[in-house]
Amino acid sequence: NGDGSAASIYGNATAGALADKDKEIEHLKELLKEKERTIQILMKQE
Repeated sequence: NGDGSAASIYGNATAGALADKDKEIEHLKELLKEKERTIQILMKQE
């Protein structure tokens, strides 16, 4: 369906948006892990 029709363009955009969301979710998971490590370090310093 790569004929430039609205369905084709929309389909491709949707797939791209989902891939971006997956990357964003992975990034947020990494930030959460980093935050947890930081909390553990700070708690050990008490």
